[in-house]
Amino acid sequence: MITFKGVIPVLQTPFQDDGSLDLESLAAEVEYVIGAGADGMVFPGFVSEWWKLASEEIELCARTITNSARGRAPVILNVTAQSTYVAVQQAECFASMGADGLMCLPPFVVPRSSAALSGHLAAVLGAVDLPHILQYSASLTGIHMEGSELAVLHDKYPHLGCIKVDFVPPGPAISRLRGALPESFTYLIGFAGLQMPDALARGAHGVMGGAGHVREDLAVWRKNK
Repeated sequence: MITFKGVIPVLQTPFQDDGSLDLESLAAEVEYVIGAGADGMVFPGFVSEWWKLASEEIELCARTITNSARGRAPVILNVTAQSTYVAVQQAECFASMGADGLMCLPPFVVPRSSAALSGHLAAVLGAVDLPHILQYSASLTGIHMEGSELAVLHDKYPHLGCIKVDFVPPGPAISRLRGALPESFTYLIGFAGLQMPDALARGAHGVMGGAGHVREDLAVWRKNK
């Protein structure tokens, strides 16, 4: 089973001048991060501008990425759909493409109760048993979840084993989560890897930054891990 550690950049979405996808450049981006020595790659994320993409475009990009990677580095595909029904479909589609792991961004456009958020995550986790990351992006979405809620999800779905901590600063959130979740969990930070040394000292296991600075992230990671 994949272990989510190290430098796993989020791929940016290249566009043509008319706003259409530039899939050739996307394939070249995959080659770039593999050549740099990244520990995997993720798509789509906030840096990918997923909210500007139609579902069909996300699927086309995801297929381009998995085909380009050809098993040379893990590919993690992110379930960003705001509807639980569509999110489950997206997870199943990504799994059929050969994704090595999935990430899930909890819905946030319309506020939901804690029970509804847990229900959304449970539906995605129950649909596909690939290793999962929770994208915990409270600094971007305003959605907060308690470590105890995540522990309950992990008990039922043990393939949930990593949290991407999109907090500013990330360190205190990592400390809180580590106090509530099993030691087997790993933690990655976002926000371009800012404050990576402090996060690593708090128990983080890597960074999920942008592809454009993957070499710099690798240099900081190797120096501080």
